[in-house]
Amino acid sequence: MGGGQTGQNECLRLRSEGLEWRVADEQLIILDLQSSTYVTVNRSARVLWERLELGATVEELAGSLLERYGISAEQADADARSFVEDLQGRGMLA
Repeated sequence: MGGGQTGQNECLRLRSEGLEWRVADEQLIILDLQSSTYVTVNRSARVLWERLELGATVEELAGSLLERYGISAEQADADARSFVEDLQGRGMLA
């Protein structure tokens, strides 16, 4: 994935090596072994992370947020895109 925007139908998934994660108090704690950094994410981001384990498009990620939290389609899409862009910036996507 180059530096461009992520397409709505592009299947995204987590990097297969160097990522460890655990759930603690409804938060997801992610350890990136390659960069020796950790990140914590909230419940809604955890929903997206779990979808990305198997692979999902931005549209599917947004659909998961819509279904789970009943937010607007626009907000779900914006949140899903923002999360994906953050993971891309951290090199956590394959």
